[in-house]
Amino acid sequence: MAGAATVTFTVEYGTPVYTEQTKASKCDGVGPPCYTVKYTKVWEASDKFTIDLY
Repeated sequence: MAGAATVTFTVEYGTPVYTEQTKASKCDGVGPPCYTVKYTKVWEASDKFTIDLY
């Protein structure tokens, strides 16, 4: 299919924060103790451009 196509992408970088879980309900069948992780976004970069398809 010829024509213009738009490409958009975003990259995020984050710092992980680990939390120890001691309840089986938080460990998805692994068994306590386990760890959950959340990321605190440090920076983000994005771009959008158009390409021609032949």
